[in-house]
Amino acid sequence: MPEMFGRKSLALLAFIAAQSAFAKTDMVKLNVDCIKAVQSEDAVKAVRVCVFAVQAAQKLAIESIDYAVSLNNLGWLYHQQGQLTKAEPLYQQALAVLEKIPGQNNASIASTLNNLALLYRQEDLPAKAEPLYLRAISIWKKELGPDNPTVAGGLNSLASVYNDQRQYDKAEELFNQALVILEKTLRPDHPDVVSSLNNLAKFYTQQGDYAKAESFYKQTLAILEKALESDNSYAREARNKLIELQQKLK
Repeated sequence: MPEMFGRKSLALLAFIAAQSAFAKTDMVKLNVDCIKAVQSEDAVKAVRVCVFAVQAAQKLAIESIDYAVSLNNLGWLYHQQGQLTKAEPLYQQALAVLEKIPGQNNASIASTLNNLALLYRQEDLPAKAEPLYLRAISIWKKELGPDNPTVAGGLNSLASVYNDQRQYDKAEELFNQALVILEKTLRPDHPDVVSSLNNLAKFYTQQGDYAKAESFYKQTLAILEKALESDNSYAREARNKLIELQQKLK
């Protein structure tokens, strides 16, 4: 299933917002510089800047928000580069640091849990990803409210995990819950709504429920055509799948 909320900066920016009011200005700047380097797609520079941020934070205090931020950011960089064996221990270290710090670090903890869960999904380890997503979703519901797009993103990810584990009833329920939240909170043509519709269309195609799949592909296509985006990848896929499904439904 397609991963929702795959924006490169999401996992990084969430950490900056959660930093301690007592963080040193220079450390905050180093972590921001790391984010900018990652977004620049200059791999060599990004590694240099982010490693330096980790080293600087480590010298200041190994049990600080700044250190956890720098570890998470370096982990995210390696994650984006496909170096999962390097990213995993950095996420784990960041999480361990955050959980030792008293105070409200829930947003940062949820972000790291989400990153690590995504990594385990990519390593085809859904049993490891499931409890991390469950915990992240629980935090987001408490911090942001149950009807929040971030919660929906977590539900879509967890649904994909259940789908991978062949727990299809659970997957179906969560895919639908996510769509309800997104349709309630976002504009109809928002990319996350379209992605969620597409998730359900693919799910029902996989299950052999072609009538339901056809309905979701039609909704996807109608939204994109209304938004004058009838030639994007989702629209092309929906159009092609509809032709296939209509043949099967004859």
